[in-house]
Amino acid sequence: MRASSRPRRADARIARERILAAAVSVLGTEPLVSLERVAQLAGVHRATVYRHFPSREHLIEAVVEQALAEGRDVVDRTARHPVGEKAVYLLAAETTQYEDRYSFLIGLPEVAAAGPDPIGLSALMQSWQEHDVLRDDMSPQWLAATFVALAQALLAPGAVLPDQLPHEVLAAMFLRGASASD
Repeated sequence: MRASSRPRRADARIARERILAAAVSVLGTEPLVSLERVAQLAGVHRATVYRHFPSREHLIEAVVEQALAEGRDVVDRTARHPVGEKAVYLLAAETTQYEDRYSFLIGLPEVAAAGPDPIGLSALMQSWQEHDVLRDDMSPQWLAATFVALAQALLAPGAVLPDQLPHEVLAAMFLRGASASD
């Protein structure tokens, strides 16, 4: 019995991952997508979706949890990178990719309920301040909020010129205002 339960658990995990991936892929263009449509996109029966997520709200909460976990991973990977302006550019590159995937979550109450810094960006900003990458006359929380605001501003149509890369614009704009160097 034990051996047969392992494949079922693996199948359930795979089905859940497929459902979440389908939800992420469609929520940006169809914010009111039904669970039935998510099931169709995931290639699973709708009963499978309901087994994992009894309601649309449960699915959205799971997507938010996944997004926050991935956001924490971005911050953690950046924190392991050698400290310096290159790390800011790395964070900007990872952030623009993250935003491409999860921009539909901006403004959702489930995200706001996670608190002002659910991915730990302030701690990274503080580390950069301690290593003289960022100025120290501003709070790390304010620097984190500013970085996020600049990243979100890049989502506006026309925010980036055709010959510009969004992550380079983000890093350059952030460093122009926050860099410790004169």
